[in-house]
Amino acid sequence: ESAKKLEENVYYFGNIVENLLYRFGKTIVDEQLALKRVADVLINLYAMTAVISRASRSISIGLRNHDHDVLLANMFCTQAHFNNNYLMAQLGKHSPENLDDGVRKIARHVLESRAYTCSHPLERTF
Repeated sequence: ESAKKLEENVYYFGNIVENLLYRFGKTIVDEQLALKRVADVLINLYAMTAVISRASRSISIGLRNHDHDVLLANMFCTQAHFNNNYLMAQLGKHSPENLDDGVRKIARHVLESRAYTCSHPLERTF
């Protein structure tokens, strides 16, 4: 079950990265929000691989509570699979659909004012 989820995520990830390279080309290095999502997916894929490897080893050498290791691996991989699918769906979308424009606007405003400009909600302004 977990191995199937990992396989599916790796295949989908390969397609997404290829599409990102077609879309951005060499300017991919300037797309920090997309690169963060790529890094997060890779971290999850690495962790899924490690968890599956541990559970597999636990089964193969006959550890006492290997069924618990398998349960933990399945739970972790299910959550990571869900997170990866969300992140990769965001990578496949263009700016208006994935909130990147809003994040850039907020970052630009904070950078220009060099401060967090929101007033405290309990501050009296009248």
